[in-house]
Amino acid sequence: MLDKKGNLLYIGKSKQLRNRVQSYFGNNLNSNRIIRMVRFIDDIEVVICENHLECKLLELKEIQKEKPIYNVQFNRKRKLAYLQINEKEIKIDYSEGFGPFASERVLNNFIQEIIYLFPLEIRDGRIIYSYQILPAKQTPLEKKTSNLALNELFSDRDLMADFRASLEQQMLINSKKLYFEKAKYFRDLRTLMEQISYRLFDFKDLFEAKIIYEEAGIYYLIYNGQILHKSPSLKEIKSIILPDINIKITDANYDLINLIYSHIEKEQDGRVIELEKKPFLTIV
Repeated sequence: MLDKKGNLLYIGKSKQLRNRVQSYFGNNLNSNRIIRMVRFIDDIEVVICENHLECKLLELKEIQKEKPIYNVQFNRKRKLAYLQINEKEIKIDYSEGFGPFASERVLNNFIQEIIYLFPLEIRDGRIIYSYQILPAKQTPLEKKTSNLALNELFSDRDLMADFRASLEQQMLINSKKLYFEKAKYFRDLRTLMEQISYRLFDFKDLFEAKIIYEEAGIYYLIYNGQILHKSPSLKEIKSIILPDINIKITDANYDLINLIYSHIEKEQDGRVIELEKKPFLTIV
């Protein structure tokens, strides 16, 4: 969308373009930002893409390049957050630790909520905790034990799964007893742990896997958050040997990587043909 001088106002995408454009000129706009933008629209340029994934990729690329003033998504600097846990403290860092996470909000909420279960310990492969209405004051030894337990929780998929299941159980138990505030606490903490678990384990599995994805007759080879090759021929895609690369997720490439995996996971527009986890089988 452009103004009279040809200045770029906004970049968007849609499967139903006519409906999307008409929605900007109706009477039901509830965003002051959009209402202001509509006043300046003089022309609309359209690019037709091969499929929805290509459309998303183009939208991201153009927004990050052109930075239209009325785009919010993808139009700001990203600051990834990590969670650092040592014997003495739990804190948010911006360079290393457990992560990365798109923002510090989830980690801040986790730090604020988990203290009601302190002190923690691991016993027989499970996280042992007891809910406190007010956070308990821990001795130095208890603090060390709790932090070590959290460190292991964030490192072990099975321990994380068991902890999430126990939070679900506590939510149900307290709900049946009509302890709704306590049930809400366990529900909210369970939701946080689901978000954290996905980022630490499931997302990492996708990032490290060799994936062949198909959408609208185009096959994509995806690895390390990169689309390495695309072709209408599945045979051609399968013949490609993965290069020796080790991409790291950074502030600069996070949006692209997250876009690719969130799109293919939904499988609304295409399908995952193959997903091969490390170690890869190489035929010589």
